[in-house]
Amino acid sequence: MFAAHVASFAGASEPTAIDLRAAASPWLGARRTDGELSTPDGVGRFAEFEHGYVYWHPDTDAHAIPTAIMDKYAELDWETGPLGYPTTEHSELPDPRGSGPGLAQTFQGGIVYRRAAQPGYWVHGAIGARWAAAGYENGELGWPASDETAHDDGVYQSFEFGRIYWVPEQIVALRNSGEPDTPLGRPA
Repeated sequence: MFAAHVASFAGASEPTAIDLRAAASPWLGARRTDGELSTPDGVGRFAEFEHGYVYWHPDTDAHAIPTAIMDKYAELDWETGPLGYPTTEHSELPDPRGSGPGLAQTFQGGIVYRRAAQPGYWVHGAIGARWAAAGYENGELGWPASDETAHDDGVYQSFEFGRIYWVPEQIVALRNSGEPDTPLGRPA
């Protein structure tokens, strides 16, 4: 409250949610956007920085997205696509197999995972829930290795050590173990 009064007295505008998130995220680097830009829905706003972006929406607040996650976000049409707006800050995830840390960030429509030196992949829905039950990237299936792919009457997603198939009313996880692959048991 005091800072707002001082800013008002000095003729400066009160900092926005994007300004506050950027100040709390020094890894973003220098600001590239003069002010904030409107998103296509006319409700949200964003600003570009040297190493990422900050997106704000009244339903999700302001969250910074690193450039490494932005590649997948852009591929899926930013906030107008199936991901929607970010709902958390990104997390660094250690890789027990030694390829360096990965990143994960949650959006309204799922999570983007990006392993070091690999592309990002979108995990969501029933496949995402099954992968979570298997222990995420540290479980038997490992890191995502693709986005969902259409297959017959359903979809599947490849992971480092297997695949998860979804067809209406059924989901099956398989671990690569030679021929044939081994189905993972249902989590308790």
